[in-house]
Amino acid sequence: MGKILGAHNANTYLEPRKWWMKLINFTSKCQKLTITEQFKHGVRYFDFRIRYDKKLGMFINCHGLVEYITPVKQTVSLLYILSSVRKTETIYIRFVYDD
Repeated sequence: MGKILGAHNANTYLEPRKWWMKLINFTSKCQKLTITEQFKHGVRYFDFRIRYDKKLGMFINCHGLVEYITPVKQTVSLLYILSSVRKTETIYIRFVYDD
């Protein structure tokens, strides 16, 4: 297997869910490019921090105390679409449960 480009906490470009999370987002933000932009720049290994929100009944993107607006399902759907466009390339996804 050759070398591939990866993005640590690839979901941290997203908008924080709550106002107070915006105040500490600088401690959690690792990426400024969207998933699509990361893909266009050659990223094929996407690392995500996620947690389950019982109130919403779904997995959400997060990093530490900061939770992001876009749900994990939407992020994975986008990666599926991007991988469908370039069928000869493999995308790797790593989920770390951050609770």
